[in-house]
Amino acid sequence: MDRICWTLRLKPDRVNDYRETHAAIPDYYRQALSDAGWKNYSIWLMPDGLVIGYVESENWDESRRIMFARKDVYERYAAEIGDKMKDAFIWPPEGPPTDPLRIHPCEELVFRLD
Repeated sequence: MDRICWTLRLKPDRVNDYRETHAAIPDYYRQALSDAGWKNYSIWLMPDGLVIGYVESENWDESRRIMFARKDVYERYAAEIGDKMKDAFIWPPEGPPTDPLRIHPCEELVFRLD
């Protein structure tokens, strides 16, 4: 089982937008994630704008590839939320990741209790 953790940072004035956008993830988006093999997907939001995500997959590279190929899902969801998340993130100097499912991977797992 692959266990993936990622982080990103929101602009402080956009925390509520992120919270509201993620409070009602549509069923079709949830189904696409499940169909792609995403399990135990969770996102935490800290008051300062730090976002921490965690997902499990039997084969992360394949699950990520399947989900990334679902342009129909991304485009539909983007159309539904409009500009709500536009310019909401703080990116490093090199800019946002070219692969939206990479974001900022956590580098080192230092403890896990099975």
